[in-house]
Amino acid sequence: MKRRDFLKSVSGLAAGAALPVAPAVMSAAKADARSETLLIVSEGGPNNLDIHGVGTNVPGYEVSWNCYDRLISHEMKSGPGGVPYYDRDKFKPELAEDMTIGDMSATFRLRKNAKFHDGTPVTAKDVKWSLDRAVSVGGFPTFQMSAGSLTKPEQFVIVDDHTVRVDFLKKDRLTIPDLAVIVPCVVNSELVKKNATDKDPWGLEFTKQQTAGSGAYKVTKWTAGTEVVMERNDDWVCGPLPKIKRVIWRMVPQAGNRRALLERGDADISYELPNKDFQEMKANGKLSVVSLPISNGIQYIGMNVTKPPFDNPKVRQALAYAMPYQKIIDAVMFGLANPMFGAAADKATEVAWPQPTKYATDMEKAKALLAEAGYGNGFETTISFDLNFAQFTNIFSGWLDYPEYFFYWCYHGNNSVFNTMSYKSPEMDRLINGARDAAATGDKATYDADVKGFVDLAFAEVPRIPLYQPFVNVAMQKNISGYQYWFHRRLDYRALVKG
Repeated sequence: MKRRDFLKSVSGLAAGAALPVAPAVMSAAKADARSETLLIVSEGGPNNLDIHGVGTNVPGYEVSWNCYDRLISHEMKSGPGGVPYYDRDKFKPELAEDMTIGDMSATFRLRKNAKFHDGTPVTAKDVKWSLDRAVSVGGFPTFQMSAGSLTKPEQFVIVDDHTVRVDFLKKDRLTIPDLAVIVPCVVNSELVKKNATDKDPWGLEFTKQQTAGSGAYKVTKWTAGTEVVMERNDDWVCGPLPKIKRVIWRMVPQAGNRRALLERGDADISYELPNKDFQEMKANGKLSVVSLPISNGIQYIGMNVTKPPFDNPKVRQALAYAMPYQKIIDAVMFGLANPMFGAAADKATEVAWPQPTKYATDMEKAKALLAEAGYGNGFETTISFDLNFAQFTNIFSGWLDYPEYFFYWCYHGNNSVFNTMSYKSPEMDRLINGARDAAATGDKATYDADVKGFVDLAFAEVPRIPLYQPFVNVAMQKNISGYQYWFHRRLDYRALVKG
């Protein structure tokens, strides 16, 4: 793609359009007590209600987060602008009543009055079966568990009916945080096993269509691509009973319609709108708009380093100099992003992620590098991107807010689904593994050196070009309070209040 064509496509993405007349989607909800019903509108919805399912999309994470419990969760702290923000280093019991963390294991005592949505008591056997499931189904869930060195069913031990022990394969500071993400949710094992088959021993087809948890909400209706309805579980005991009794989540494909529904008061919340709309809604002040940097997140251009011409580091560096970074932020992001380019040339790499690269738009350097690589006349290529994000690049944000976690997912040679570049480097693996080991033992000097090392290597070999750290933007009615920022960037209905 030529640079001028690339910029045209960027401008086209940012171009506005006349707002169509929005459909009246609140007719059913208006009949309810409006203070107890929340209407969310978004472009897309879940394709699977089970986080363990094959190919479950990001909206599916939101269902799982609210409809299933985990052993533990995070405490909250005050984030940017005073917005409640999860505390990555502080944990609290959720399904567990308490936890005891030892040198090579952690023991969790379950709440004895916790029940699944069908009234079945939650027991230690459900927890073990669920964790066994997470490390065994393969794909994203199993890789996520491995990020915290949770890989074998033998690690999960039933002590008694209401006590579970998790044994550590090795010391790893990511183990406990990894038990608080969405994947290690607790599933009604007996219900799911009744609906499993020889070909589907974990009952993934059953849980794709309905929830089987003990969480604060349960799905009572799901029409794929159209609507999800969730009702509060009034028997939930793992936290304060939510104020919102009913959540109606409607899929409204047109962004103009979603904005119109918000502005005329027919919808309560939306978080999938163009950045231009969020900036305009902020300016007019009729709605509450929250904008926060995505933790451990980068929007990027990734290149498959196994395919010419991107197998040549000089080509990748040339593209890093050819990117119109500031024009992208101005034309597409409308300022709702932190730049990840143009760090001072004499500035040392930090023990932090994300951080800016030293690349900046410099077409002369780009041309020179392409010539050195044997592409003096340029080349043609194809750009592909995730339509869920409605932009021309891809994003990854690490659920655990540590540099080594991001790099484990995106740069390690074990080639996770998010290593979209198919990048493999023994030196990179050594540095990532070294940082993880050093973090587990508290060896700060080695940790700092290894983090700086893998960041430097990523910037030198540039298999992906960081562009910016995007923001999470959420627009809501003024009478909505209790919004919390979570690592998964989705809504937590449990804390929301409609005044």
